[in-house]
Amino acid sequence: MKKLLFLSVLFFGNILFQAQTKQQTVDSMESLFKNSYKLDDFRVVKLALDGNTLVATYSDGEIRKKDIMQAGPLIVAKRSNRFEVKFQPSDLIVFGVLETESDANRLKNSLEYLIRLLKSSDGVASSKIAITSFKNQKLAIIQDIFFNTTRNTVASFLKEKGFGDVKIEKERTSEILIFEAKYLALEIEYLQNGSIANIFCNYSGALNNVFIESELEDDGFKSTTEKVKASDGSVFEMKTWTKSGSKYYYTSSAFEEDKMGVLAFGISE
Repeated sequence: MKKLLFLSVLFFGNILFQAQTKQQTVDSMESLFKNSYKLDDFRVVKLALDGNTLVATYSDGEIRKKDIMQAGPLIVAKRSNRFEVKFQPSDLIVFGVLETESDANRLKNSLEYLIRLLKSSDGVASSKIAITSFKNQKLAIIQDIFFNTTRNTVASFLKEKGFGDVKIEKERTSEILIFEAKYLALEIEYLQNGSIANIFCNYSGALNNVFIESELEDDGFKSTTEKVKASDGSVFEMKTWTKSGSKYYYTSSAFEEDKMGVLAFGISE
């Protein structure tokens, strides 16, 4: 884990991140279509939401409307060398064709997130959808990056959130994209296939961990604590947060001396 030390030690409070709105989610899905599928035979060029219906305009001018509130779980299915996102068990309702499995999974997650938003606005319980709308700024931005961006769209997405230009560090089997804003920095590790391996959020104000950890607990995550030795020989306490039935996990660490905290997100194999 990298630990970015900030010159400023002011308590974080100038940036407010919120989970994406319905329109922002649709916009990110449209960007995903455009960046992940380059062929002209089945390429989405515009995506819009009309009530509960997604309206997709294809490269040949055809317009298809799809009711995303239809019952049934969404799945990712491979067909030839492409990946489809569709409702199970129906083979008729295909929401998108993408070139990589990681992008197809991101589209699936975005669709599930959009369904959750639509159900929430209608007052319908949505507890079966495994994406939480976190209120905490750091948790929310990590979730938005993972579920609603790609390697190609993350820079523009974070630019709109007040972050500066990306800095890239090349590793042997991955690359790390670094974004900085006032009192906050993000490190996103992308594997060679374009999928996210880890996200690190470094922020000023160690007291932020109280609110982050409280929200993780409220969402059903349980923590274990361990002592970790850093590369400089110092030892710090790290909490690992896991949730039954979920492959996603978080770690949180507070550095009182440096007046900063670190939140990390990863995926269990």
